[in-house]
Amino acid sequence: RVLVIGLLGGGLGSLAQILFSQVLGFSIIRFIYGVFFCAVYPALNGLVVKSTAENFRGRAFGLNQTANQIGGMIGPMLGGFIGGILPVQSVFAVTGILLLAAMGVAYWKGNRLIALST
Repeated sequence: RVLVIGLLGGGLGSLAQILFSQVLGFSIIRFIYGVFFCAVYPALNGLVVKSTAENFRGRAFGLNQTANQIGGMIGPMLGGFIGGILPVQSVFAVTGILLLAAMGVAYWKGNRLIALST
């Protein structure tokens, strides 16, 4: 649930950044976005612990960290590319849509995991 709420708040917060052109309003919405999004990584780590076998856990955390680092390298380049050919607001729109899509997958998969474990 925490993962879904964090992704939902992150997606909506990212989309809300489109509305602000003043630094103060943008900073406030960016802070609120960060408050929600800071729940994602601990919840994701908890999901890794809960859904992987004990002997595979280290590898799963390594894969998770690798994906995080690759995203940290590719994301800004992709955002810069999108912001270079389209209005800068489109970067926030793409990010928000991707976070909401990830939330949908997490919600769907989470319900399947809960159903399987009961």
